[in-house]
Amino acid sequence: MARQRKKAGILSMLFLGIIFTASGAAVVHFFGHDIYLEGSRDTGVCEITRVGLLGKSEVVESFPVDRLQGATVLRSKTSDGDSTYKVIIETQDGSIPLTGYASSGRSKHDANADKINAFAKGQSDVLSVKQSGTGIRIVGLLFAGIGLLMLLGFVWMLIKLVLALVLLAVSR
Repeated sequence: MARQRKKAGILSMLFLGIIFTASGAAVVHFFGHDIYLEGSRDTGVCEITRVGLLGKSEVVESFPVDRLQGATVLRSKTSDGDSTYKVIIETQDGSIPLTGYASSGRSKHDANADKINAFAKGQSDVLSVKQSGTGIRIVGLLFAGIGLLMLLGFVWMLIKLVLALVLLAVSR
C-alpha cells in the first residue's frame, strides 16, 4: 500500500509540474508583453508595438495620426466583483484595444488615455504610451518556477525509488 502511494505521489508530482510549468510559460508568452503606442506628427503614423520578454518587438497595429480621435478607459467586472480596466483607442475607422486583456489599476489606464487624448487634440507633437506587462510576467514566471521545482522533486523521488529498488535487488 505504501509503495502504491509513493508511485501516485511521483506521478502527481510529474503531472502537476508539467501543468504548472506549461501554464506559467503560456501566461508569459501570450500576456507578458510590454505594449507601446507611439506616434509622431512628423511621420504621420501611430504604431502599437508589442515587446516580449526577450526583447523581440512586433508592430501589431498601425494607423495615420489624423485618424486618431482619442481614447477611453473601459471598465469591466471580474467574477469576484473587482474592477479591471482597458484603454480603448478611438479612430475614425473604429476602436482598437491597446492590449488584449484588462488589468487592475485605474490611474495608470487613465494616465495613458489622457496622453492619447492630448495628442489627438494637438496638444503635443509626439505620443509615447507604455502598458507594462511586468505583473503578468511575474505571475507566469512564479507558476513556471513552482512547476520546475515540482519536476525537480519528481526527479529526486524517482532517483530515490530507483536506488531503493537497486538496494533491494542487491540485498537478495
